[in-house]
Amino acid sequence: MSLLRGSLAVAAIVLVAAAAASDFVIGSFWVAHPMVTAIASALVVVLLSVAVIEAVLSRRAEQRWSLLAQRAFIDLAEAAYASRRALAEALGAAERADAPPEQIRADLASPDTAPAIRQYVERWVADPAHRRHMDELLTARLATARQLLAWWAVVLTGSERYAGLFDQHVELYDRVDGLHRFLVNGYRTSDPRLRRARAARQFGDSGGEHEDLWFVDNLLGTITIASDLEDRTWDLALRIAPEELWDQRTPALAAPSRVAK
Repeated sequence: MSLLRGSLAVAAIVLVAAAAASDFVIGSFWVAHPMVTAIASALVVVLLSVAVIEAVLSRRAEQRWSLLAQRAFIDLAEAAYASRRALAEALGAAERADAPPEQIRADLASPDTAPAIRQYVERWVADPAHRRHMDELLTARLATARQLLAWWAVVLTGSERYAGLFDQHVELYDRVDGLHRFLVNGYRTSDPRLRRARAARQFGDSGGEHEDLWFVDNLLGTITIASDLEDRTWDLALRIAPEELWDQRTPALAAPSRVAK
């Protein structure tokens, strides 16, 4: 449905532009063929009207279930926070997990701090006990995330406004799943059909340097994505239904209990 609305809007814009331009190029044709001109103009008007009506109806539908969308994005924002916190805890850096998301992204993007963070990560994940702990945390996060994505998929993918951000949350947990699979199998499983029946390789074994590099890159990238999504998802959730809306409704609902004695 979203694709259809987008196609109609594009087709309407193209037709209007073409019709306007044709008046300068083949204006005499339209004058000489009034019936064709009437049919063509009616077609442009109908298509443009349908595109506008579809956009208006879509917007009205979003407004009707805005609080449901806000609930979905609050859940997803908190899940993104929990995911980056789980990765920080797995890396023995739980005290840094509650740093502001923008600070985390700045540290991972800065040439002054990022190399030291990477060296720390590489040393930490080389320890089998640490990898097992990370695997346990990622397994728990994936179970929760899959449930959330299943709950909110129909609501959020039905809206052009919300589908893009929801898709980025799907990407986040695809990455978490990739980290988990690497910890279990010892290699990147982008296509498991090529890896089945192979013995699991331990992280850091000889011959696996390239895939180990991918693992560290993906781990740091996942933390960056999760912190960014946490910020942007909360921002959108609070734009859908600002806190002021709840602040206005709550005192009014509780007013009878405030009657002076």
